[in-house]
Amino acid sequence: MSPWGYTSDKPTDYATQNAGSEAAVKALEAVHGTRYEYGPISTTIYPASGSSADYTYGECGVVYSYGVELRDTGEYGFTLPPEYIVPSGEETFEGVKALAKYVAAQKDAAAPVAAVA
Repeated sequence: MSPWGYTSDKPTDYATQNAGSEAAVKALEAVHGTRYEYGPISTTIYPASGSSADYTYGECGVVYSYGVELRDTGEYGFTLPPEYIVPSGEETFEGVKALAKYVAAQKDAAAPVAAVA
């Protein structure tokens, strides 16, 4: 999920953030078929102030700032059973790789990307 969490207003870079989310989620879902939703935090799950994605985007200028939740659909919450840990890691890794490729392509296309230290 991308900024903003504290408001339903879309950030200036919404289109490119959302396209990055879409690339990551498509790659992630292709691994085990797990369905993920993406979009701004406030409209994808609920309004939430103080997110790291809001901070890194709003204060540090990191355009591609995201928050990721586990694959649970409400049964286990944030404590997944052990048998879900490896599949969750496998699909998340594919999502991260797809997002990195998307960001690199945007950088190559012209737009400078803020570096994360």
